[in-house]
Amino acid sequence: MIYDVIVAGLGPAGATAAYEAGRRGLAVLGIDKSLHPRYKTCAGGLSTRIDKILSNDFHGLIEKKVMGIHFTYQGKEDLVVFSPSPIAYLVTRSRFDLHLVDKARKAGVEVREEEKIVAVRETDDHVEVETTSARYRGRVLVGADGANGMVSKQIGRRRVGKAVPAIESNVEVDQKTLDGIGDKVLIDFGGIPGGYIWIFPKRDTLSVGMAGFKGKVDLPGHFNKFQKENDIVKGLDLPKPKGYPIPVFHPPGSRVSKGRILIAGDAANLVDPFFGEGIYYAVWSGQLASSSIVEALGKNRPDLSLYDERVRSEIYPELAIAARLSYFIYSFPKLWFKATQEYDEIIELYYQVLRGDINYQDLMKGVKRLTDQFLDMVI
Repeated sequence: MIYDVIVAGLGPAGATAAYEAGRRGLAVLGIDKSLHPRYKTCAGGLSTRIDKILSNDFHGLIEKKVMGIHFTYQGKEDLVVFSPSPIAYLVTRSRFDLHLVDKARKAGVEVREEEKIVAVRETDDHVEVETTSARYRGRVLVGADGANGMVSKQIGRRRVGKAVPAIESNVEVDQKTLDGIGDKVLIDFGGIPGGYIWIFPKRDTLSVGMAGFKGKVDLPGHFNKFQKENDIVKGLDLPKPKGYPIPVFHPPGSRVSKGRILIAGDAANLVDPFFGEGIYYAVWSGQLASSSIVEALGKNRPDLSLYDERVRSEIYPELAIAARLSYFIYSFPKLWFKATQEYDEIIELYYQVLRGDINYQDLMKGVKRLTDQFLDMVI
């Protein structure tokens, strides 16, 4: 059998691409090296703009609706800014990913789990995928197998920059601790050089982690220091944090398709380089992949360059601005924190991005306007 679409990797990008192709009547095979539900090291933050591209049938999985952020600088100088409506949802990735895979199954996708892809070969009329269990053929292949997956190497993708190192620990806590945090998350700038620290409250656990976006950082050392000094986690029996790379976008973005193969989500480095959000862009790229494939399969030889064009015109401009913000903020965290203290409108602009009311281009226009106002006052 030759499938219309083979999807390698069934995280948010792959499961979304498989579901969208399956519900359009295509013969789809989804392959994953793990069995769902599986543990995934991830803070589990979804900006609420996800509601604009994904049906709300996942809402039953939401463990916390985030209404604001408690910002600190090196554990001090508190700044709490609330939003009139939720800015983020917190979920457990194992449950969220299983939900997306189950949707794909119900849409007619054939799912093969616990099969690791060991080889990919492209011919004139199909792509052959070899796993640890079998060989499969498809008209096109979607690579959603992560930052270090095989498929991105198959298209000769040029890696730009490096993955951001992150560590995270999850610990069960009592209701009193959760009530003390409320419906906000904690973000600390300056606690680690070139990055930030987070505490995300969920149904009965806290996700505590940190990521270094600029330069080399001793994450375990800073984690131990934070655990001893922060009032929320001090005294908690935090498990040893697990490390993972965040494959953030680095401009200029490189190709995301070649021949009969395209890549999406983490495999394409479609991760926000400001705060490291990847699920939103994974779902978005999975949808673009599916719609581009449907259009391409109407031709004698599928041309997936349309997907490349859409990613470059729709997603890359957003992530390029986020990269500029990331460079400035993590280079000058004190200046950034002081600016937000003086102009909390900057935070509200970012909240509008998270809610999907504006995009990053609009955010930059707003920041420029506030900067001009500040200069007029001091000159």
